[in-house]
Amino acid sequence: MRTETITYRSSVDDTSPLYMDVAYDDTKSNLPIVVVMHGYRGGRGDLSGTLQRLAEQGLFAAAPDMRG
Repeated sequence: MRTETITYRSSVDDTSPLYMDVAYDDTKSNLPIVVVMHGYRGGRGDLSGTLQRLAEQGLFAAAPDMRG
């Protein structure tokens, strides 16, 4: 199982860096993906346990930090 934080840039307004936590089984490829969104007062770090459980079920789980 692998977990990491990815940085990326907005394709709409070029904002960067933006962050997204991901978890997945790094011994497999072509995994189905699920994007998990945090609540209004939360952040991507609140979802680490959820991402881990989804990855254990064979999914590529991603949680982007929402701006706002």
